[in-house]
Amino acid sequence: MKSLFGDGPASLPFASLAGRLWPESVDGPKGFFGQDSSREGVLLRHVLKTGFLRSMVLYGPPGCGKSAFTRLLFKLHDIRQTTLRGSETSSSEIRQSIDRAKGDRKAGARHILVVEEIDRLGKTQQDLLIAPVDEGDVVLIGLSNENPLRTFLPALASRVLSIRFHALSHQEIARILDRALSFLSDQAALPIRMGDGGRKILIERSGGDARRMLGALEWAFDMDRAGSSGKEILIRESSILEGIGQSGGLYFDRENHFDLISAFIKSVRNHDPDGALHWLARMIESGEDPLYVSRRLIILAAEDIGLADPFALTLATSCLSAVSAVGLPEARIILSETTIYLAMSPKSNSAYKAIDRAINAVRDGFLPPVPSHFKAQHRNTYLYPPDQPGGVSPQKSIPPGTSFYHAGPNGWESRLINAGDGEGMG
Repeated sequence: MKSLFGDGPASLPFASLAGRLWPESVDGPKGFFGQDSSREGVLLRHVLKTGFLRSMVLYGPPGCGKSAFTRLLFKLHDIRQTTLRGSETSSSEIRQSIDRAKGDRKAGARHILVVEEIDRLGKTQQDLLIAPVDEGDVVLIGLSNENPLRTFLPALASRVLSIRFHALSHQEIARILDRALSFLSDQAALPIRMGDGGRKILIERSGGDARRMLGALEWAFDMDRAGSSGKEILIRESSILEGIGQSGGLYFDRENHFDLISAFIKSVRNHDPDGALHWLARMIESGEDPLYVSRRLIILAAEDIGLADPFALTLATSCLSAVSAVGLPEARIILSETTIYLAMSPKSNSAYKAIDRAINAVRDGFLPPVPSHFKAQHRNTYLYPPDQPGGVSPQKSIPPGTSFYHAGPNGWESRLINAGDGEGMG
């Protein structure tokens, strides 16, 4: 049985480590696709074994096996291919590719059109693919880091399978790391030694991206190989840390954009400054817009902290202004200060609940008339509250017994006392 990873094409002697470790067999150790036990993983392995497939789009974060799947498919089966890049492809190139595929089909040969960055195709270019895909003249494999169906014409989206690739687990990254170390040891004709700390860094800081892990490993290997004893190559933790820093930033798409901001807000809401700072750091390192984070903090300050600490809203608003004026990288400090303050603040959603109660009451038909003493033309009958005993006028604004706001028990708000029953003000 062939190894899952081969030596790579002889014509690419200077290819990256990831480029030299393309798979050669579908029957190698599991962990290659990052979804072996899933329904999608079973389908992909069936396609690789049989060579039969219909048009599909494969999407997911970098380094999880999308390109490796297509390369292995063409290696295992006699299939002609055309590869285009969505961000660079013209309509004329798509028409030429379709004509080429039709010609191969008439000649009895199979032809697959691979479109990388398929989410970048324009509507006109997508429209050219609908009929050929529907009629079977073209088998389309689209590759994308994000779910391309969001930008697809409905007619094209309905004609393709959508298969999501997931970031690799720590166990899957570890298996690829072991095979890469064995490959490098064979290439160097020397044993390779790596401490548990370095191994942990490669596995945990790769973000589920095998290509990123392999890039960091290759950097560390090249750095430490020259100083080896001649008996073994010791890959140092410091070299691995440097390699991780050189191997690119964290991947960020629309889906983990929402997941990260959700984790961030929920950590702040739950009085967890450490968790909130982690998710904030992830967003900063991923290239998130700091103004977006600032605006979300303003919403949280009003919705979740509210009257338990009214200053929180002032601080969050100042944060947006300061971040806008300063920008990154210094804005990270402003975001950190605001995040910690809001996370440590007492929480109350009474203001949020109060306005929703009032709005729902109006929608349900609670529409009392404006009292005559509040009307502009009846100023003489209006009792000015500061002039009344206790600063409160006996004139009511809405019917008695109606209450929307209930003071919460936390922070500053706990000092608000209902003039009637102590639960709220109405």
